[in-house]
Amino acid sequence: MSKRVTFVNTNQVKPAIAPIAFDYLSGPVARAGFSLTLLDLCFADDWEAAIAEHAQAEAPDYWAVTLRNTDDVYFSSGYSFLDRIRDIVAALRRARPVPVVMGGAGFSVMPEKLLAFLGADFGIVRDETPLNTEQPIADLPSRGRRFAKDQPRKQD
Repeated sequence: MSKRVTFVNTNQVKPAIAPIAFDYLSGPVARAGFSLTLLDLCFADDWEAAIAEHAQAEAPDYWAVTLRNTDDVYFSSGYSFLDRIRDIVAALRRARPVPVVMGGAGFSVMPEKLLAFLGADFGIVRDETPLNTEQPIADLPSRGRRFAKDQPRKQD
């Protein structure tokens, strides 16, 4: 039986913007033998209920959470998304306590601090090199850097 991964879109900003990471990673992750589902919280009126329902229906072995931006990038409001994303990670853990993997452009800006603040288990930091989606998943560590909580990234 293949391992199940749920990609979680935490972006709740309207108009909706789909995370490009899902496009980049779905092919290599599927070819590596994982089954994939998407939990898109952008349109969820009650994101906690959506998480609980998804966890019960799909029973993922991993949560893969994307963080596109840390805030709304609007000078006059300066609204941070981080408290909500921390709450989402906590809700994922309550619904199904499996490893939480963080990634995304916003996460890659300050990964060690965000990993600790958000309560995730692992992080994947991408470099600026475009990802070849035809590349086997085993080759991904050479394209990005992986690290775990309490384990600083190896400096290149």
